[in-house]
Amino acid sequence: LTGQTLFSVLDAPWFPINLAIIFLFNVKVGLFALIGAGLLVFLTYWSEKAGKAPLKLANEKSLNANAIATNTLRQAEVIEAMGMLKPMISLWYRHQSRMLQQQTIASNRAATVSAATKLVRMILQSGALGLGALLVIQGKATPGIMIAGSILMGRALAPVELLIGTWK
Repeated sequence: LTGQTLFSVLDAPWFPINLAIIFLFNVKVGLFALIGAGLLVFLTYWSEKAGKAPLKLANEKSLNANAIATNTLRQAEVIEAMGMLKPMISLWYRHQSRMLQQQTIASNRAATVSAATKLVRMILQSGALGLGALLVIQGKATPGIMIAGSILMGRALAPVELLIGTWK
C-alpha cells in the first residue's frame, strides 16, 4: 500500500486537470506538455517491446535449468555411480548462464529506457521553461505564467512517469 504505484494512481486524475490549466495559460505550452506525455507513453511501449523477447527466453532457459536440476537430483545416485555428475553440472551451468545472459539483456534494455524516460522528462521541463521564456519575450505570456506553466507541467508529467515505471 505504500509503494510508488499507489501514489501514481492517486496522482493520475490530476494529469488532465493540470493539463487543462496549462492549456488555459497558453495553447502552445499545453500542446508541448501533451506531446511530452505522449512521448513518455511511447517510451513505455518501447520498453515493453524491447524487454519482452529476452525475458521470455530467460524464463525458458530458467525452466530448462530447473528441469535439469530436478531430474539430476531425482537420479543423483545413478548419475554419481555412472560418473556423470560433472557433465550434468556443466549442462545445468550452461543453461543457467544462458538464462542470466538473457536477463542481463532485458535488464540493460529496461535501464536504457528508464534513463531515456528521465532524460526526456528533464528535456521537457527545460523545454517548457524555454518555450515560456520565448512567449514572454514575444509578449504572449507573463513571467508568472511561464513559471507556473513549467511547474504545472512537472506536476502533470510526474504521475505519468511514475505509472510508466510501475505500470506492470
